Amino acid sequence: MIDYVGEFAIPEGWAIEAEEDDLWVLCCADGDRYAHVAYYSVVPGVLLLDIDLKCHRLPQFELGRRTFMTVNWCTQGRCEASSPQRGSTVVDEGLLCISSSVARTCSYPTGSYRGYELVVELDKVMEEPGVFGQFGIRFGDLEKRLCRPAYALTVEPPEACRHAMQAIADILDTKRPDRNAMRAAVCLLFAGFANIDPARSRVSSSYLQKSQRELAQMLHDAILEDPTAPSPVSRIANAHGISEASLRGYFVRIYGTAPTAFARGLAMGRAAKLLANTDEPVGDVALSCGYVNPSKFSAAFKKEFDVNPLEYRRRSRLESRG
Repeated sequence: MIDYVGEFAIPEGWAIEAEEDDLWVLCCADGDRYAHVAYYSVVPGVLLLDIDLKCHRLPQFELGRRTFMTVNWCTQGRCEASSPQRGSTVVDEGLLCISSSVARTCSYPTGSYRGYELVVELDKVMEEPGVFGQFGIRFGDLEKRLCRPAYALTVEPPEACRHAMQAIADILDTKRPDRNAMRAAVCLLFAGFANIDPARSRVSSSYLQKSQRELAQMLHDAILEDPTAPSPVSRIANAHGISEASLRGYFVRIYGTAPTAFARGLAMGRAAKLLANTDEPVGDVALSCGYVNPSKFSAAFKKEFDVNPLEYRRRSRLESRG
C-alpha cells in the first residue's frame, strides 16, 4: 500500500502500527506529540485518511508526477493547506476543502486536529471509473470545475455532502469498518459535489503569503512563551512595518481566535492547573496568571470554565479522589 501512495520516509518518533492490504495505521506518541492516522484504500486510486492528532504536521508522501485531487473536511481544530504559488489557506471546522495536491502540504496550526481526507489519483480513476461510474461521477469534469490550479476551494458543504461525510465518520467509528458501506458513502460524497458552486466559495481572499504567515507564527510563539506579559502585537507590528490591525488579522485567519483571547485561554489553562494541583490562594494564582485584581481574575476564569475558581478547585479534588 505504501508503494501505491508513493515514497514515504517514516521520521523518528513515528511508526506503522498495523498494515494490511487495504489499511495501514501511522502513529506517534513522542513527548507532547500524539497522532493516530488510519489510511484506508477505498478502491484502487482512492485513499481515505482518518486523522486524530495533537501535533502540527504529518509526514508527507512523495507523490511524484501523478495528479491528485485531495478533499479535506475538518471536524475539530484547523487544517492549513499551503502551496508555493498561493501561500496558505485554513480550513475551519465544518468546512470542505478541495484542491490539487501538486506541491501542496498540510499542517495543523492549533496543534490539535480531528478530521478526514480523501486522496484521489485522477489518472487511475478516470481510466478505470469502476464503482464511481455506476454513480455517474466523472472525475475529469470535477477536476475542471473544482480543482483550480494552485488554489484550494473552501466551501460550506451542501446537504448531500454533509450527510455523506457523517456516514463516513460513523462507519470509521466502528471497530471493523464495513468496506462496502465506506465505498458507497465516498461515492455519495463525490456525487454531492455536483451541488457545489465554485463562484460562492472562498478562494483567493482567504490566502496568506509566506511572510504574513510567518508574522502570525511569530506572534503566536511570543504569546506562548509568556501569555501573562503585555501584548506583543504592537512590538512585532512596528518591528516589521505593518499595522497592528493587519497583524491581528493574520493571526485570526491562521489560529481562529484573536491574540488577546488566545493569551487569555493560555493563562486560564495555567490557572486551572494551579487550582487543581496546588493549595495556592486564589489571589496568588491570579497574580501568577497576570491578574492583579482577584475579582477580574475570577470573572475571566468563570467565563472560560463556567465555574468560579474555588468551585473548580473543589470539583477537581473530588474527581481526583475517584
